[in-house]
Amino acid sequence: MAILYKDYIDMRLKHGWDLTRSTSIFQKDIREAHREIVRMVTMKAEEKRIDELSEKYPQIKRRYRKLKARYGYKEDGLMIRPAKTIMEIMEEGRTLHHCVARGNTYFEKHASGVSSILFLRRATAPNTPYITIEIKDNNILQWFGRNDSKPDRELIDKWLAGYIAHLEGKEKPQAVELQAAAG
Repeated sequence: MAILYKDYIDMRLKHGWDLTRSTSIFQKDIREAHREIVRMVTMKAEEKRIDELSEKYPQIKRRYRKLKARYGYKEDGLMIRPAKTIMEIMEEGRTLHHCVARGNTYFEKHASGVSSILFLRRATAPNTPYITIEIKDNNILQWFGRNDSKPDRELIDKWLAGYIAHLEGKEKPQAVELQAAAG
């Protein structure tokens, strides 16, 4: 408990947060106070990283309209669109617990046009992460859902085959029934 309390006090000092009030120093539940300050420190660090990466990769924001015109698509209760910002990519990685937001690899690839990061979403929940896709030209390099899983794999693979056919201006494969994935 003493180590937890020391860590709590050290974090408050390091980040310049108030230690003059007794309510800041003497906590009823040091575990909860420690969890909260760790959350605040993590948020502060993430905000700083977002600012740094946004400055380093301004092309991501600039490329969005062009990529949306090229890759945007909606059918059978699903929609696909490119990432708009660094923050969106980070949120996608954090929410789905996969590597799109770790390191700078995908930011660099998306910003430079080496490949693009797309979000596949349920049309009824367009802001809720579901599947993250890396695409180059009209080839899907990889796609993953939560925890690097492939949810509804057969259905998503079929939907993506129709999507690629759409991008290439070809007739789509046999209609895909996506009620399970879209629901």
